[in-house]
Parts: sequence; structure tokens; C-alpha cells
Amino acid sequence: MQSFDPEALRFLGRIHTPEQSEEAYNLIRSAGCQNVNIDLIYAVPGASAEVLKNDLRRIIELGPEHVAAYCLIFEEGTPLTRRRDRGEVSEVVDEIQLDQYNLIRQTLRDAGYAHYEISNFTKPGFECRHNLLYWTSGEYIGCGPAAHSHWKDTRYGNVKDLDAYGQAMRKGKPAREFEERLEPEAKAREALVMGLRLIEGVARDEFAKTTGFDYMDLRGKEIAWLCEEGLLVEQGGRLCLSEKGLFVSDSVFTELV
Repeated sequence: MQSFDPEALRFLGRIHTPEQSEEAYNLIRSAGCQNVNIDLIYAVPGASAEVLKNDLRRIIELGPEHVAAYCLIFEEGTPLTRRRDRGEVSEVVDEIQLDQYNLIRQTLRDAGYAHYEISNFTKPGFECRHNLLYWTSGEYIGCGPAAHSHWKDTRYGNVKDLDAYGQAMRKGKPAREFEERLEPEAKAREALVMGLRLIEGVARDEFAKTTGFDYMDLRGKEIAWLCEEGLLVEQGGRLCLSEKGLFVSDSVFTELV
């Protein structure tokens, strides 16, 4: 859905209306689906705090089992980024982004949703198993053009072009565009970063059992510094992002990879 505000949707270049979003949601419910996620985008230039409050109110009224709330990112090569570079639009400043993030967290928690990952909220028992697999370094196989896989310590991605993918399949050949095999230490560092996306963080003993590395041996100096800066917290044998660290998680992860 991303927003219930027509102007915000137009700004984002979306072709659907709020009414169409709700109609789609109701159709899904009437078909018997009992596990539904709604995506929300915040920090949209020009959208006031009242727009976000209304978005949250409507989400809570609809009552999905899961909510994913993402801060708008200006990706390179997109029309939105080109508009920014031409001076036609400005990104929402960090302080307002943080205020909106905290508003989302508080509002959804008050409505009974658990904040279990940086951008994800769930009713009890409806955590996204698909994403939990990624965040816990699990294995998966992706099928089709542009699909990525992680299988037997190897990561690979298929070609993006549909025709090229089809030709490879008809010839019985792999359609992989790239393939890489991570060394154990690099894989452990990646597991640490992915695990820290979860609000509960990473259990030191479990991490060592799973990866073969103690995370303090991997990145002890960096972890100590991040704890001193108030971005990470280590207690009870667990390492997790602090309240301060949640919103700047990408910067924290950069120090640990």
C-alpha cells in the first residue's frame, strides 16, 4: 500500500489509489487469507506528520498480521533521484525521519504489534519466516530471472533478462549471472550483521556454535567502540542494536562487515 495519501502515492510514482489498495486488501480477506502484510513508506517529501498518523490509523483499522515500514531511499538511477539531483525535490532531514520512525514504532506497539526487526512489526506468531531465514543466514533457492540463492555455502544469482533465462533453461544450462563462495570468517561477519537486524540481537553462545567464531574475536575492537558510542548493547550474553543504533543501523553494520 505504501500510503493512504493520494498525493504521497503520486509523488512516489505509484499508479494505484488508496481506494484500490483497500479493495485489494478486502478481496484478499474475503478469499480467506488469514496472514496479510502491509508495506508502508515513510519520510516522503511533502507528506506531513498528519499524513503518517492517518496511514498508521488506517493500517491499525484494517488489522493486518504484519507491517513492514520502510524509510524512503533515493536509489541511484531512479527518476526520484534524478529529480533530487536537479534540485526539484529534497530528502526529508534525518531528524524528521527519526521522529517518524519513532512514531511508527510507538503507534504499532501500542496497537499490539511486536517490533521484532528494524523495519518489521508483527502480531504474535506472524513473524515473517521468509525474512527470518535471511536474517539468520539460512539456506534458500530462488527460481526464475533475477532470483538469488544461498545453498551449501554458495551464493548465486540468475540472469535478469527473461529471454536469456529461457534460453538457458531450454538448453539445460545454468542461468547464473554470478556465483560466490564466502570464506568461513567472512560468512561469520555477515551472519553477525544480519542477526543484528533482529531486535533481540545475537546470542554469543549460539553464534559461536553456528559459525565457529566468537563475535568478539571477529570484531571485538569495533564492538567495544560501538558500545561506547551507545550504538550497540551487550548484556546477558547477547549483542543487539541500542535504541540509538536502530535508526543508524547501516552505519553500525559498515563497521562490522
